Formats: sequence, structure tokens, C-alpha cells
Amino acid sequence: MEQGEKEESLRIASEIQDVSEKSEAYSNISKILMEQGEKEESLRIASEIQNVYWKSESYSNISKILKEQGDIKEAKSTLQESFELLQSLLKVLYVWHCLKTSESK
Repeated sequence: MEQGEKEESLRIASEIQDVSEKSEAYSNISKILMEQGEKEESLRIASEIQNVYWKSESYSNISKILKEQGDIKEAKSTLQESFELLQSLLKVLYVWHCLKTSESK
């Protein structure tokens, strides 16, 4: 992705109103940038993703790429961040499920 394409992609993504769709777009941009070796920019974009699922997905993708590049320590750290995000999401879903179950009784 060239500099102009990156800026245009980020501009378009910023205009998306739906948080989940915007987060997915940023996740995809982050992955492409990581594949192109723009690690810091990729991690910066991933860190700003609002949707927990897409943020976790983004960190998982970055971790895979880091592993392929031989940066095992950073890959493990990034994958750990992805797992922690998924754990928090699962906790929220569990509480939501418990609340819905208790409402139906």
C-alpha cells in the first residue's frame, strides 16, 4: 500500500459510521501494513480499534505475521494481547447470557 493509498484507506475507514464495520476496515488496513513491514503503524491502528472482536482479530493477524518474520517474542506478546481481549469479550457474553436467562425465569 503506497502512502497515498494508506491515507485514502484510513480516511475512508474513518467515515464508516457502524463501529463494527469501521473496526473491520481498520483491522484489514492494519494487517496489510504489517505485511508490508510497517509494524509500528500497524500496531498503532490495531490499538485504536473500538470493537473488541476486531481488535483481537487484528492482534492475532499481526502475531501470525510476526511469527512468519521470525520475531517470536513479539508474536507471543501480541498473541497474548489477542487472548486477553477475547477473554474479556467472553466474560461480557457470559454475563449477558446469565442476565437473559434470569429474565426468562
